[in-house]
Amino acid sequence: MVVGARAMERYNAMLIGAFELLEIREGQVEAQHELLEARHAYWVARAELERAVGGRLPEPVSGP
Repeated sequence: MVVGARAMERYNAMLIGAFELLEIREGQVEAQHELLEARHAYWVARAELERAVGGRLPEPVSGP
């Protein structure tokens, strides 16, 4: 993922500095990390539930 287009426009127009641009990127990386952690937790919980009920669950209509 690249830094948002709006942030780059603001940086190029000298409305924000390099530090602010890096903070924005850091926030994006943290959000990606949190998403991956949430997906991992979902699949672990799903596997534990399948083990508890003794079989496979129906496939989700839309993935996480």
